[in-house]
Amino acid sequence: IKTEWEDNLTSTDGDTSDSKVSPKVGLVYKLSDTLSMYANYAEAFLSPSVDKLSHSEGLDPENATSYEIGVKGAFGKIFTYEVTYYNMEVKDRIVVEYHPDWTYEYKNVGKTTAQGMEFGGEFFIFEGLSVPINYTYTESKYEDYVYDDYDPITWQITPIDCEDKNVVNVPKHKVNIGIRYTNPAGLNASVMAKWVDEMYVDPMNNHKLDDHITFDAKVSYDWGKWSFYLVGNNIFGKKYSDTAYYAGAGVCKYYPMHEGYYMGGVSYKF
Repeated sequence: IKTEWEDNLTSTDGDTSDSKVSPKVGLVYKLSDTLSMYANYAEAFLSPSVDKLSHSEGLDPENATSYEIGVKGAFGKIFTYEVTYYNMEVKDRIVVEYHPDWTYEYKNVGKTTAQGMEFGGEFFIFEGLSVPINYTYTESKYEDYVYDDYDPITWQITPIDCEDKNVVNVPKHKVNIGIRYTNPAGLNASVMAKWVDEMYVDPMNNHKLDDHITFDAKVSYDWGKWSFYLVGNNIFGKKYSDTAYYAGAGVCKYYPMHEGYYMGGVSYKF
């Protein structure tokens, strides 16, 4: 992969070139008609984007190694499920560090690790009506990362060791649960509740973003080749931020989300 970039604001430019083989392998073993096990292994790399290259010096690409094992099955026509354990290691992970004057820079972290589990399932109450549920647990840590904390007055740098700290903006727990209705006549409707656990904003793990619950809804109708739909996100107008960043010297800056918005549309299949 070759990347060329030019920043008209700073009158700088440059180019990078990276190459890597990314093997992937997966296995599936069917134990019965309703039960199977699987395992996957993968290696991947991600080159820095143009924006990151223009706000840094000598960024290396990220290199990730991951594996997962899981099982999926069903209990008759009442319940389907899937359980997965996953583990990922990212070397040279690219992180962003913000400064008190609103500038920022990117740098490589020695390594981050992440492991956890995911459960997904769906209860079928009766034909056309079901309750989907999903739960995710993630534990993500920094390894070999020293954060440069800037003093907003003197601009002195204080190096802070973030070894074994939680990676920023990664919640440990997430839950989605709802109710879904489908009708042979073409009417479909669903309401989903999403809960996201609190998460750390700074790599020293001193500041947190609060947990939040939001509700989304969707109604659609298929009529021949025509489809009509209406989608509502955060329908109760919850005030929350789903990400934030640490600007140094105890200052955190947040990205507030929409207090509810709706979309509608019509499509036609030729």
